[in-house]
Amino acid sequence: MRRTGPPRRRKALGRGKPLAQGKPLERSGRVKPKRSTPRRGRLKLDGPARQELRQATYDRAGGRCEAGATDGCPGKLDRDAFEWHHRKLRSQGGDDTHENSLALCSACHAWVHRNPAAAKRLGLIVPSWAHPADYALTLPDGRIVRVTRDNGYDLVFPPNLDRGNAA
Repeated sequence: MRRTGPPRRRKALGRGKPLAQGKPLERSGRVKPKRSTPRRGRLKLDGPARQELRQATYDRAGGRCEAGATDGCPGKLDRDAFEWHHRKLRSQGGDDTHENSLALCSACHAWVHRNPAAAKRLGLIVPSWAHPADYALTLPDGRIVRVTRDNGYDLVFPPNLDRGNAA
């Protein structure tokens, strides 16, 4: 294919009025459509309030990992060295609240983010459209609970419940 130079205009430019300087161009139609629901900013704590929530999460867990998902989980957590996990991920609009916070060891925290489907089945990750208080969490001792707004557990099913032999 032989190049002949830049493409040529087929029709000459019109000799109409030149654009007025400083006058903005008008657009036809809407550039960005309006959202059907307004966006809500997420609650993000900082400073002492963030540290208070982090320590309250540790106290609720009783100094133990709330996942217990891996063989390498030590179970016991150090007050200053545990990892604070958001059940509804911050990238999906998760707030810094009691019901969205878990105290995990580093092995379990890594496992949760590597295995999101299994973590969702255990309630360690909550879908982006859901509220964490509405989703049950399976603790390492077998209890199925909901984390409440007052930083406690609301028992859904007790551990080792034998439902097969109900009278």
